[in-house]
Amino acid sequence: MLFTLFGFMTGSVIGVSHFEYWNEQLPYASSFSLALDTGLGYLGAWGLQLGIFILIIIGSYMYKKQKRPPGLPSLPSATSWKRVIFGSWPIGVGAVLIAVFNALVFVLHGEPWELTAAFAIWGSKLAMFFGLDVTQWGYWSSQGHLDALHQPVLMNSTSVLNIGVILGTFITMALTGLIRFAKAPLFILGIALLGGMLMGYGAAISYGANIGAYFSGIASFSLHAWIWTVMAITGVYTAFQIEKRLKLTRAGSKGQG
Repeated sequence: MLFTLFGFMTGSVIGVSHFEYWNEQLPYASSFSLALDTGLGYLGAWGLQLGIFILIIIGSYMYKKQKRPPGLPSLPSATSWKRVIFGSWPIGVGAVLIAVFNALVFVLHGEPWELTAAFAIWGSKLAMFFGLDVTQWGYWSSQGHLDALHQPVLMNSTSVLNIGVILGTFITMALTGLIRFAKAPLFILGIALLGGMLMGYGAAISYGANIGAYFSGIASFSLHAWIWTVMAITGVYTAFQIEKRLKLTRAGSKGQG
């Protein structure tokens, strides 16, 4: 995970440096809102997206019933009040809380929740420390994050939000006993590093990842979010099929003993 995180930050910086090419020099379409550019309005766009998700749920249920995939590993469990701290919350509770907190972030932060932008800021600040002038990259002016490069990290709300997410995740995993350290083969570490770089690069040039481009994007009724979602699912499926046929991770593990 640490190698993936470092790779993500590195890929984000490279992606930020190429942002202008991908989003301004190549042919592109203007932003499109399912609420404002279709005549549906916010309520109509909400109903349309809700209908799409209902179809996805039905299709997923029927596919699972037909294929009978293996069950997921059991999550930490507890009873009574201990479940709140040491156990796993019902998925419905988690979904509602994420939606509520996303709305609060929008009200307090002034824009929807974005996660990967902070990694671009951290990586670029590190690049500036080593003498690279990143302020000339078009990403910073178009995204409105130029001030973040000159402010302390704790003065940037996106960074503070990310730090809170990381600390909260670490505390939760520690309380539930999910943090384990073990020796990892160099081959696996290389894949984690490369995968992190690809994710960071993609997130930088596509206005976010599964939070900014998908979760907050769909909540904002952006057509871009749905295009991103289709491409992300296609990419995950492609990567899964490649790994399944080449057995990359398993071959690397066996090769390291």
